[in-house]
Amino acid sequence: MTAHPPASGPAARAYWDTRARSYPPPDAPGPRQQAAELRRAAGDLGVRFDVEAILDVGAGTGLHTLAMAETARRVVAFDLSQAMLQRLIDLSLPTVDVFIGDWSHVDLEELGWRRAFDLVWASMTPVLGSPEGLERMEAASRGLCAAVTWGERRDDPVIAGAFALHGRPFRPPGWRRVILD
Repeated sequence: MTAHPPASGPAARAYWDTRARSYPPPDAPGPRQQAAELRRAAGDLGVRFDVEAILDVGAGTGLHTLAMAETARRVVAFDLSQAMLQRLIDLSLPTVDVFIGDWSHVDLEELGWRRAFDLVWASMTPVLGSPEGLERMEAASRGLCAAVTWGERRDDPVIAGAFALHGRPFRPPGWRRVILD
């Protein structure tokens, strides 16, 4: 097992499809509260969610997508794994579009996504682990991009327990450096 999952390709899809089984639903109270705190902190830095269109890159189960759909007119949840997105797909929300694809190979022109979003949001996803991934994110935005990643420290007992359970010390993923640079 690798220390960190790959960002794209069949191995990444298989990894996230498997992980989807153990992820909490996007409306679970604990994760929903943590995500709300993260968005509040982003709001304090000037990120606005009451906009026309938002692209949630690496949306996973749709935790942020659901909340952003309460204020934005349209949200596109983008993820590599259909299994991760399936709960969101099952909700069939009228203001949420779901797109399954590989961010490393998405064609913004073909999808009509170049400069199509007021906010491009990515939270805790390895898909931005290259300059090209960040450039693609920026190219999809006509307004603002917000990328949330791991810091040097993480004070989360659930994550700490998961690392301890697997006998691994916490190390921020290498792709975090690309975003910080």
